[in-house]
Amino acid sequence: MATVPEPVRRLHPVSILFRLAQQIRAFAFPALLVIFGARSAYANFEIFAFWLIIPFAAVSLLRYASFSYRAAEHELEVASGFVFRNVRHIPYTRIHDLTAVQNLFHRLFGVVEARVETGAGNKPEATLSVISLADYEALRRLVFARREAPATPGDPVESDAPGRTLLHLTPRDTALWGLLRGQVGVVIAALVGGLWQFGNGGTFDRFLPDVMRNALEARTLSWNELTWNRGLVAVASILGLLIVLRLLSMAWTMVRFHDFRVTLVGDDVKTEFGLLTRVRASLPVHRVQAVVVRESPIQRLLRRVSVRAQTAGGGSRGNFD
Repeated sequence: MATVPEPVRRLHPVSILFRLAQQIRAFAFPALLVIFGARSAYANFEIFAFWLIIPFAAVSLLRYASFSYRAAEHELEVASGFVFRNVRHIPYTRIHDLTAVQNLFHRLFGVVEARVETGAGNKPEATLSVISLADYEALRRLVFARREAPATPGDPVESDAPGRTLLHLTPRDTALWGLLRGQVGVVIAALVGGLWQFGNGGTFDRFLPDVMRNALEARTLSWNELTWNRGLVAVASILGLLIVLRLLSMAWTMVRFHDFRVTLVGDDVKTEFGLLTRVRASLPVHRVQAVVVRESPIQRLLRRVSVRAQTAGGGSRGNFD
């Protein structure tokens, strides 16, 4: 029985605003430099650069008018461009998932950014930015239904059926995850400490407390004592910076991976997380090429491990601590 062809669909009209906001954000920093950096009498002419908002808006409108997508019988077609027309054909058999990304503004307008994941690399094969939440759900159900043939005629693939929860991180677990993930803090703290400890004396002397400078000039404090005190201050500063960076890492992780949960739905492992930006993704079990389990000494002490699923094409999906 032939499949009824799906109509050509377009992005949500609010995508014009999102595209325009991206253009303005990219132009904002150079514009600020023009405003605060201009010193000549002709500085007012530089402000006319703000009129670039008009071509930015025109580009956003053209992109909305030229972008379309269609769920064909065996592939997803994504087309863009007027003069140079680009049509991308993505077979359903290659699509691993339609990842949904929603920040606060997406939720306000009831839209979502859909990323077509194929596992061919770290970047999505195509991005639909933005479409309505209803269109995303309909497209996702259609893609999952056509991605694999049903086992028997009339037996559709239920990809959105309730699944079994494999992992659900509590706020305490998420905070611990952020504490263990803050490895960048060690490098930054060591760099700052090294610059402080081994910098030239003239630079360091300018930051000496008045009490230590006066004591040094009165010869009641020797250079050996000063070096020792400087070492203590450097160690204390490194430890303080480490603590601050770890706390920031914990806070960032708790916001980004809020309510992190992994569920098994049929042949798919689904993940969902995020407080401000909510992300939903899934990974077919049969596409997993390897499962890497890493365990650091601290993780062994806390009875935790890091699990990463690797798919074909060198991509990695899912990093569960």
